[in-house]
Amino acid sequence: MLFQPDLNDAAYLAQIIVSLAGVFILLGVVTWLIHKRQKKIARHLVNSQVSANPIRKETVATYVDLNPLTQSHEEVRLDALTLTYQQWKKERLLSALDNKSTFVRCGVEKSGLRYQITATSQSQALSMLLCAIMAGDDPQASSTFEALFANLLAHPAYGKPRLSSWKNMPDLPRSLKLDPDLHAEAWILFALLLGQRQWADLSRFNYSELIKERSQALLEVWKAIDPETSHHIPDSRYLLSVLDAAQPNLGWKTLQHASLPENDSPFVFDVDEEDPQESINLGLSWLQFGMQALLNDDAKVQDWLRDHKQKIVSETEKLIRGCQAPDSSGQHTQTVTMLSCLAPTFLVLAEKDLAERCWHTLLAANFDKNAGLESTLKLLGLSFLANKVCFGGLDWRSETELQI
Repeated sequence: MLFQPDLNDAAYLAQIIVSLAGVFILLGVVTWLIHKRQKKIARHLVNSQVSANPIRKETVATYVDLNPLTQSHEEVRLDALTLTYQQWKKERLLSALDNKSTFVRCGVEKSGLRYQITATSQSQALSMLLCAIMAGDDPQASSTFEALFANLLAHPAYGKPRLSSWKNMPDLPRSLKLDPDLHAEAWILFALLLGQRQWADLSRFNYSELIKERSQALLEVWKAIDPETSHHIPDSRYLLSVLDAAQPNLGWKTLQHASLPENDSPFVFDVDEEDPQESINLGLSWLQFGMQALLNDDAKVQDWLRDHKQKIVSETEKLIRGCQAPDSSGQHTQTVTMLSCLAPTFLVLAEKDLAERCWHTLLAANFDKNAGLESTLKLLGLSFLANKVCFGGLDWRSETELQI
């Protein structure tokens, strides 16, 4: 005889199943809310524990107004930025032969019978800056910052021991000594100044003394170069303005740097697959234009950018389309790098739609293992678009105590 369930029993069983399903759904929602709350608390705790002298977001009120994000939108961007930053640390940062310093892999070159990994002072400097920006979300940021700087100290420049070789091979007991990269040296000084502001207890090195020595050495070299050579250095106007504010008696304003392009000059974001360094230098100049206008509220640069807004937007559209094209020559890497450097400019021009598209393009971009500088610039661009860059408007002189 077959079993025939009572209809009343079946209805009762269905009610139990529906009730249990409701309980599980409710538990899932509560768990999600608790997890979201814990992430907020964790971010606050990290910020209070890691940064003894945190850089306040109020210092960039104007910048945040130019990039209005809802609270939920900003949280999504900050979470994505933090995840990308942690992936960058895991994939890009390597321990050097001495196990006391850290470097960003930027390439491979043959040395003797073997190939060696290379690092550059430019990638080290921007990586230090990135650690200072992400201090509130990374308990290890200060130690990483100091380990990156240790690499620069371990590889002095040829004939200029107070500056760093523009390129080195960290896995060799005695790496090659090359000339210093003056633009990178300005970034190094800027990162050190910001590091002092972010962490009051940095103690691995005598930073105040090292900043003085490196400043004097950089000024000596920069003043000695001929005008023709100075035109090949990426624009450094924002960096020089900060250094002059921190050390007003040294004469940073007297240094020569590139001028804003003339109105009748060709206006394109050249991405040169044959000479990627030239493309990077152009990108670094645009990064300086944007930072000067955004963070220093420079009316002259702001007006220049607005006068060329139509051109900037149309050229940026080409870059974004280029990122969507098949990448068979490495040109995609240079295109994304240029977009990264343009992030502050999009905010100055209040191009919200363009900034949004740039955010998604950068977030989706992937680089090969030797693109250390490009991947670091990508993170810096994302930091601007997530309203994470909080050093605009700082009174550098009052905090640094670097009178010489």
